[in-house]
Formats: sequence, structure tokens, C-alpha cells
Amino acid sequence: MDQRAVQFFFSVGSRYSYLASRLVPELEREHGAVFDWIPVHGPDLIKASGMDPFEPANSRGQYTAAYRRADAIAWAKHYAIPYTDPDWDRVDLRFLSSACTAAHVLGCAERFSKFVFEAVFCRSSAPDNPSKLRDCCPDDLPIASLLDVLSGDLVKARMEANLDLARSSGAFGVPTFVTSDGKLFWGQDRVPLLRDHLSFLI
Repeated sequence: MDQRAVQFFFSVGSRYSYLASRLVPELEREHGAVFDWIPVHGPDLIKASGMDPFEPANSRGQYTAAYRRADAIAWAKHYAIPYTDPDWDRVDLRFLSSACTAAHVLGCAERFSKFVFEAVFCRSSAPDNPSKLRDCCPDDLPIASLLDVLSGDLVKARMEANLDLARSSGAFGVPTFVTSDGKLFWGQDRVPLLRDHLSFLI
């Protein structure tokens, strides 16, 4: 693997994945790192990794909805990143994860996922079906091809492959960064540690 390569496992329904995604360009500029944006459906990764801390019976502390909302708002303010906590009842996370995976198949996961992150966490206008996605997708993205892939069986296979890759890399949640030497950094608040490691590695 190229020393500059960093796997970036993310979910577009994750506040912290959104925050981390906004920090990636600076790391690219500083270190010449090349990030491979790999979408996963966060709940699937958590379920595959063991007890789900977001289940009401298990939820406590940092996993309560109120704490996570306040924490994300505070981090966004710290980074000077635009952030609006979405109305989660209006966000179809499975559909968005599938759409980002279709973009991954087409080789445009980064561009498309940035668009989705902005729709979810900046505009509170995340598309929840193919028709709405077609209407709001930027012109520089191959929406017709993306919808074709999204309607086929390839997306499910790629979602499973991405989940297997995340787990084999040691990821148990999102966002997770894995560097070329196998070092794992989980959470947007570990980005400073990732930056330090890239300074040493590259």
C-alpha cells in the first residue's frame, strides 16, 4: 500500500463522520495523504462489532441523543464548521448509505458523500428517495449512472464488502481512519493523533 494512503471509513448518518470529513482536506494539503473514502452503514458496523450502545436499553453517557447533539454542536463551533443537527425522523440513513455506496462503485464516493453530508448537516434537506436525489444532485455528479447502480444488486454486494473490509481493518465504529501501516484512529477527535502519525509516516 502507498505510504500516503489512508482508508476513511464513514457513514453519512454520523455527526462525527461529517465533522471528520471536513478535516480531511487539510490533512491532504499538509501531508500529501491520499484518502480512500469508504462508505459503510454505521448501524451495520456497530451491530457486527457487538453490543449496540445506541439501543435504549444500553444507551448512557456519550451515547444519549442529547449529549451527542450538544457535543457535535460544540465541536463544529470549535472547528468553525457549519452544522445544523438534522431532524432524524426525516433522514433515511439506509437509502443515503446505499446511494453513497453506489457512488463508491462509480469512483466518485468523495464528491457525492460531501454533497450528502452538506444536505444532512448543513441544509437539513437530505433526499430520501431516487426522485428527490435526481432533483437536487449537483450537475458535476453522474446522477443517471448512480441511480442505475443504486437500483441494481451491485450496491448490496459492495455494502457487504465495505463492511467486511472495515471489520478486517479493525474498525468498530465511524469515523475510522486506517493508515498504510495499519494504525487505526477512531473518532473525529483523534484527528490530531492521525496528523501526528502522518507527520512521522509520510
